[in-house]
Amino acid sequence: MAETIAQVRTAIRPGIKAMAERIIAAEDNFTETLMALGGISKPTAAKVCQFYLKNKLAKVDAVMGRINVKHGAFLDARAIQRAAELVNAK
Repeated sequence: MAETIAQVRTAIRPGIKAMAERIIAAEDNFTETLMALGGISKPTAAKVCQFYLKNKLAKVDAVMGRINVKHGAFLDARAIQRAAELVNAK
């Protein structure tokens, strides 16, 4: 079966789009989790989410559409609030 490059690209694009949608949904869900557990605002929770990902305290699972923290202590209210102080100080 000889496929052209255009056919391959067309077949791959829906999969990439679905993966991107799962990543966005994972970030939204994790932001809501941080808001609930840390008692912080949505903009601050979004910054904390990016802080966790940037510093590899959490990892995106694009296949499952979720974000997993490296250690459960990072979901402690004090840890989230401390991270919020750090991101707001920048």
